[in-house]
Amino acid sequence: MYKPLMVCLIVLLLMGILTVDEVAAWLKISKRHVYELCQQRTQSGDVREHPIPCIRLGKSVRFSKAAVEEWLQRLSASNITTHR
Repeated sequence: MYKPLMVCLIVLLLMGILTVDEVAAWLKISKRHVYELCQQRTQSGDVREHPIPCIRLGKSVRFSKAAVEEWLQRLSASNITTHR
């Protein structure tokens, strides 16, 4: 029989839920940068225009792969319109 934790991990993988490590590897950025992108505000206190969508589970942070893909598309589209 599968243990409950193993079942939960399998379900999360099938749903496309990613860890900070996985997002960092996927985007080829540091884990620290991923955590910074999750913040609603910048170091100076300004509201971040496009924080990366994340799910906070206690002290853990997880990401929906579909939501991150949509975020990348929006970010890319805003960069294209801004730099024209």
